[in-house]
Amino acid sequence: MLLAVSAAFWRRSRREGFCSLLHRCYRYAGLSSCSPLLGIIDKEILKKLSPSVSNPDPRDMFSRQQEEKEEDLETLPIIHVKATYNNTIISITDYMGQVKAWTSAGAEGFRNARRGTTFAAQSAGVSAAKKALELNYERVAVKLKGLGPGRQSSLKGLEMGGVSVVSIQDVTPIPHNGCRPKKARRL
Repeated sequence: MLLAVSAAFWRRSRREGFCSLLHRCYRYAGLSSCSPLLGIIDKEILKKLSPSVSNPDPRDMFSRQQEEKEEDLETLPIIHVKATYNNTIISITDYMGQVKAWTSAGAEGFRNARRGTTFAAQSAGVSAAKKALELNYERVAVKLKGLGPGRQSSLKGLEMGGVSVVSIQDVTPIPHNGCRPKKARRL
């Protein structure tokens, strides 16, 4: 069974990395030049050279790269940031979710109303970054929860501390009209 390779496929293959495979096929078939004119490659030759690629499709290369990126994100350590109105708690976990270290604005020495400030969250972020670097966590994924003032400033603190944030995910729980809310506060 023969496979005809057109000039359009040749241009696509050069762009997407199949050029080396085609070069090997041409060499194996005994052709001296790899011109973009019509060439003929035997499918059996392709199977011998690369058993996993019997019919090279340029789109496969992109899907493989995307799968590798997704797998890479799955094995990254996770930093959980819980930003409430009164405090900001930062937990450092491995990719399975087991807590390795933690810190909070209160643990950094801020007390009472000062725990809920952006400055306290930023200093907690810097402290968490130092602890993450001690665990050799340089690239991390961040999961944010809550609506407190320390959401963005804790991220800023993590970046200032030297940790590279690869992905940010908001995991704030949102009810689909579940429980009845508390009565409104009268001031």
